[in-house]
Amino acid sequence: MTIVSSGTLARLRKNAEATFDKTATIATPTMTKGGTGGRKAGAPTTTTASCLLAPIGRTPEERSIAARLVSESLWTISFAALTAIDAATSITIDNVTYEVVGILGPESYEVTRRVVCRKLT
Repeated sequence: MTIVSSGTLARLRKNAEATFDKTATIATPTMTKGGTGGRKAGAPTTTTASCLLAPIGRTPEERSIAARLVSESLWTISFAALTAIDAATSITIDNVTYEVVGILGPESYEVTRRVVCRKLT
């Protein structure tokens, strides 16, 4: 197993991020205490991040996810490594909203955080 130095990993991440040509709004739902002691959905936390939007199907893992959702419009969105994304996150790019259906990774030496998304609007 080859160990990647922190300097090499930083260069790989910087090179990958240089290809990001879009800005995404990432909305993550939050939960708050309800009036009766339960929990209810609160306003989502939003952040913006640079990203790269691409049609799905470059890797076998992506094709496997796509095969389960054949009739859907699926996309891979790449973000900077370690970007906080989970299955409940919604992503908006150029006024189009995407729903996360799969997260590719994380990997030991993550260069980008890639997510498979379904186009909603």
